[in-house]
Amino acid sequence: MTAVRAMQAVLAHRSGVCGELQQRRDDALTWMEVYSGIADGAAFEAALADAVVSHRIAALTGSAERHLERFVRCA
Repeated sequence: MTAVRAMQAVLAHRSGVCGELQQRRDDALTWMEVYSGIADGAAFEAALADAVVSHRIAALTGSAERHLERFVRCA
């Protein structure tokens, strides 16, 4: 969890987007990162991909694969 928080701090510094880290109520090993207020989605996703690699986040997930979902506010 420390590596993810460090990654989010770097992302916040570089992009101005502060992330939130959540975990499932019934499974402390299932995490979700939430990033709100992203103005340039493509630039943020590129920065996120770089940060995931540089912080070796894949090593934390074991065999589980990270996936990205995009949501917008309902009208």
